[in-house]
Amino acid sequence: MIILTADLLTRATECRYDRAELFALPITAAAERFDIDTPARLARFVAQTAHESARFRRVVGNLNYSAEGLASTWPGRYRGKDGKPNDLARKLHRRPRDIANHTYAHRMGNGGPET
Repeated sequence: MIILTADLLTRATECRYDRAELFALPITAAAERFDIDTPARLARFVAQTAHESARFRRVVGNLNYSAEGLASTWPGRYRGKDGKPNDLARKLHRRPRDIANHTYAHRMGNGGPET
């Protein structure tokens, strides 16, 4: 088992030490639970989580996308053949909860967008 310390997390991600203290043990626990069991795997996991959380400063996602932002971020789902936002993107424009429900529906055990 690889144990991530707050000091190592701070050096690896340049996050503040107080944030590293909060996240080092939970990241270590997640790594153990999900078989992130090599230094390379842990480095990739930490890099991704640090990126998505603005170096562990943000713990809630911001899904307040415009229709254009949805089409740009998820073109296969929200961009029409004309290259512009499709009807669904326009319907979800600036509706974070509905965006989350549609974007993450039927993924990794999630239910449909209505749930």
